Amino acid sequence: MNRDERIQASVYRGMMWMEPV
Repeated sequence: MNRDERIQASVYRGMMWMEPV
C-alpha cells in the first residue's frame, strides 16, 4: 500500500463530498 494511493483516494473522496449532489 503506497501512501500516494491513500492520499489520492482521500482527495478524490473529499472532492466528491465537497461537490453538491
